[in-house]
Amino acid sequence: MTSDSVRLRFVAPLRHKTPPDGLAGEVAFLPMEAIGEDGTYDHDSVRSSVEIADGGYTYFEQGDVVRARVTPCFENGKGALLSTLEGGQGLGTTELFVFRPTPLIHPRFLYYVTASQDFTEQGSATMYGAHGVRRVDERFARNYRVWLPPIPVQRRIADYLDCETARIDALTAAKQRMASLLEERRIGAAHAMLTGQGVSGPRQPSGVPWLGDIPARWRMARLGSLFDVQLGRMLSAERSVGRHLRRYLRNINVRWGTVDTSDLAEMDFPPADRERYAVRSGDLLVNEGGAGIGRAAIWDGSIDEIYYQKSVHRIRARDHVSVRWLLEWFRVAVDRRVFEVEGNLATIPHVPAEALRQYRVPCPPHDDAAALLSGFDAQAERTGAVRETTERQIALLQERRQAVITAAVTGEFLIPEPA
Repeated sequence: MTSDSVRLRFVAPLRHKTPPDGLAGEVAFLPMEAIGEDGTYDHDSVRSSVEIADGGYTYFEQGDVVRARVTPCFENGKGALLSTLEGGQGLGTTELFVFRPTPLIHPRFLYYVTASQDFTEQGSATMYGAHGVRRVDERFARNYRVWLPPIPVQRRIADYLDCETARIDALTAAKQRMASLLEERRIGAAHAMLTGQGVSGPRQPSGVPWLGDIPARWRMARLGSLFDVQLGRMLSAERSVGRHLRRYLRNINVRWGTVDTSDLAEMDFPPADRERYAVRSGDLLVNEGGAGIGRAAIWDGSIDEIYYQKSVHRIRARDHVSVRWLLEWFRVAVDRRVFEVEGNLATIPHVPAEALRQYRVPCPPHDDAAALLSGFDAQAERTGAVRETTERQIALLQERRQAVITAAVTGEFLIPEPA
């Protein structure tokens, strides 16, 4: 960044959260899910001001720039320039910084400043809080130093970034569509395997609408009769300390088909509880609830001693049906939104262990299951290789987007004047 920089509070102070008197009629309402990671937001999201004025929401006006301040939304870049608002005013999630640009800074330039990698990295370093709810320090938002060229230069930079990010976003969207099609192909292949569509002979109804027919020689069985289902140890303040701290897996560690061990927490697991809550190589781990309900992966045994929390189900085979078969059953069930529709939706979507045991799973003879899994794995490997390449390309495009924005708004390269 050049020496011509000022603290953000002098050119775009944070707006007071309290709405002014006289807020009336339909106004824009932006919960976090209405704000995108690419500068977009839901223009049609409105609510009656009477309903939300006293809800403690964050106030903003047309022309303001908003930026999420809570993890993981901040790291993911949620934010936008509010160029079009119903009534010119609105309220949104409490987890927003709202910058009010002065005449010294162009609003579109300001948005790109807050979307830059430099802003994100410096802000992330100031985060505070615990238990997954961490926020960027407000002092950072006020005191971040922004390069401030003349307004015509800011406008030229914003015009350039509008074009360049639109081009990158279009390429990214095309790659994401390809990734979605590849995932649909995998889900379709998993459904075909689970219902024995390659098996010759007569067929019969499975009794499960989202599965359809299965071979007549197969049977349907309760998940709990084929597998041992055990929920993990409940976390509490008392158990976060103690003489027997051990690493454990949470629902955020369980990704589709893999377990992320880069960020493991510790909990007290006394010797008497270790057998009950230990995870062994070959166990299937399934998220019990939340946004990742039903997401599953098989533990590979990469850590000798590891345990698991109550937000995760541990499933072990006790019949000839393998957890590999069940993993694909979970993929299809989640795709069909089975747990969201049938699960306990009183608060956060979740599926208790007893409810999970009652779900019915296709149970083929051993030879059928082995042949179907072998064919499926070969096809999934080919599809997975293409998808990995596609996802790497998406990641590179996102890196390119961030690099271009950061270089432009920090003065690392100058945008030439139009001829």
